[in-house]
Amino acid sequence: MGVGLVVGSIMMGGGGLGPFVNVPSLMITVGGTFSALLINFPLGSVVGVVKNCFLSKLPSIKEVMDQFNELANIARKDGLLALEASVEDIKDGFMKRALEMVVGGISKKEIQEMLETEISYIEERHKLGKKIIDALGPRHRRSG
Repeated sequence: MGVGLVVGSIMMGGGGLGPFVNVPSLMITVGGTFSALLINFPLGSVVGVVKNCFLSKLPSIKEVMDQFNELANIARKDGLLALEASVEDIKDGFMKRALEMVVGGISKKEIQEMLETEISYIEERHKLGKKIIDALGPRHRRSG
């Protein structure tokens, strides 16, 4: 909304956006930032993280809870093997793998260990993503 108000004010002034846009400065700023990122991180990582930050849609907590309730009802009424038909409907890869392990008869302990390992790997990937996004922003030094 703030950007819209600023752009609207500029447009109402009659001069248009031309005097406010400096293409060479924009090229130096954006190009320099992107180049600095590529010096520190692989291209695939940078593109993937930026894409995920701005284009990925996370399900709401309500959607996830509804899905868990539905799966629990199926398991309670028809048994764990009945969950196999629901596996294809699950979009979240982590949840899908977990359900496949449950249906496959893997023990609770093994499932827990495998999922905890996967969470550790996800956390490491997210740490890299955070470093990439942090590198885009200004560096603040603490005094004292």
